[in-house]
Amino acid sequence: SEIVPPRLMREDVEEEVVQEVTELLTQRVRFRYEKGDTIFYEEKTLKPDRNNIRVELETVYVPVWQVRGGSKIIEVNAFSGEILSMPMDEGVELL
Repeated sequence: SEIVPPRLMREDVEEEVVQEVTELLTQRVRFRYEKGDTIFYEEKTLKPDRNNIRVELETVYVPVWQVRGGSKIIEVNAFSGEILSMPMDEGVELL
């Protein structure tokens, strides 16, 4: 058995997570100000600053079982029991 290298680059995943968090936390807020008899409304879009978001990523190794039967091979996530729709060795020709 072998450990397959990650398919996603760390920087790409980190940037995607930051973008998703920023989108989830972005809100349009309406402020109401009163000055004498006059009422003012102001709408602002508030979103977190990139420097205020800290992402800590770790690589997790998931064991995979290959089950062979006849001419078919399926791969099973050994942790959850889920059959993988995309084999770990996709693109490799088996002889």
